[in-house]
Amino acid sequence: MNKITKDGIIEKTNIFVYQILEWLAAGKSQETIISENPDISKEDISKALYYAADKLKPIEKLFIYVDGASSGNPGPAGIGIVIYNKNKHLIDKISEFIGNATNNVAEYMAVIKALEYSLSKNTNQVTIFSDSELVVKQLNGEYLIKNKTLKTLVFKVAKLIDKFKNVKIIYVPREKNELADKLADQSIKKQKRGEVA
Repeated sequence: MNKITKDGIIEKTNIFVYQILEWLAAGKSQETIISENPDISKEDISKALYYAADKLKPIEKLFIYVDGASSGNPGPAGIGIVIYNKNKHLIDKISEFIGNATNNVAEYMAVIKALEYSLSKNTNQVTIFSDSELVVKQLNGEYLIKNKTLKTLVFKVAKLIDKFKNVKIIYVPREKNELADKLADQSIKKQKRGEVA
């Protein structure tokens, strides 16, 4: 039985897991697939199905560190996001340039991106950590929101939160958010150098 690579290819073949799924969905039997592709076995097909099921399985809970940065405030802005699973294992990182914005807008955009990412993984519980006291206290109803742009972003965050079973937004000091901060800064630096962030 061949292994499946991290790219979703059945090892020692040029066959992707998605191809196995497409063939089965089109009504081909396992015997037909094997006869047309002698490098794979029934065990490989079973392994491909388990691999696909695992990828589609909802992630029960995520812990996400977010940060937004602006060079100029307003000026070129970016977001950094670090995602951990419920066992606190790093599973993903995002560094993205978002155009010209203030620092506060960038902070909100990072929260929005984190929630959208969580929805894409079918997560129903997420805890977001931010070093922006303003954003955390506004989202938790402790600070009033006067700025029209921020009000719009808060409304968008609220609509996203409604799609989850449980969302917590927690303040952390900057020194506990270093990786997200670095990713946000990197996105701006890459943009300034003409690279894709």
